[in-house]
Amino acid sequence: KLGRGSIGKVMPGREIRLADNGEILVRGQNVSPGYWRGEGRIEAQREDGGWLRTGDLGEVDASGNLYFKGRTKDVIVSATGMNIYPDDLEAALNLQPEVFASTVVGIEGPQGPEPVAVLILKSDSADGAEVLGRANKSLAAHQQMRRWVRWEDRDFPRTSTRKVIRRTVVERIRPSLTDGRPAEATAGSLVALIARLSGRPPLRTDAGANLTTDLMLDSLASMQLLAELEDRYQITLDESRFTAATTLNGQGRGASQ
Repeated sequence: KLGRGSIGKVMPGREIRLADNGEILVRGQNVSPGYWRGEGRIEAQREDGGWLRTGDLGEVDASGNLYFKGRTKDVIVSATGMNIYPDDLEAALNLQPEVFASTVVGIEGPQGPEPVAVLILKSDSADGAEVLGRANKSLAAHQQMRRWVRWEDRDFPRTSTRKVIRRTVVERIRPSLTDGRPAEATAGSLVALIARLSGRPPLRTDAGANLTTDLMLDSLASMQLLAELEDRYQITLDESRFTAATTLNGQGRGASQ
């Protein structure tokens, strides 16, 4: 019986095993002893014992079903030594209704390598932080995504076989990830958060917008905003200064930003 999500079982006459890092090794008469390099030269590609390293990561269950987990070059090894497979995280992200497409890349964070979600969202008002929150609920603790970036192009850079070129994605987003905080802090996402908490669209969203009359935030909604901002951006805000502020830029009743 094939397991759900399995790519199948090993065919007769073929062998597979997993290396210590989870890489799939194959052996059999179907595996070439090498590859052609011109001028009649054949260069060996097999390991000792005739095993070929595929560069693919996998798992095998008790019934012999093989599961593809991604490419060895894409796996993210956390600071605690846990393997994080981008394909698993992308599957959780792509289930969210706001997501048109996603890719997950490894970025060096304050605590070591971590997964960062890069999202193509279906609308400007979609909140990536909410997307991450829902996706994370279906993932293990070591897989949790803390940061995300909105990809503004219509699609990711891809190879001829439609695979995302992750190194190009990393080069594009790296400048926005220099401080170790969640990447997405655009006005659009903040406006969407405020509208959700107040239950009404704000009348204005410039820096001088009044929290009560323009953004429709009462005292309870303001405290909810404080909590969500701290959680989203992994920061600690001064509650007394926050509650003293009357405008979006933090001014009012002696408060500073």
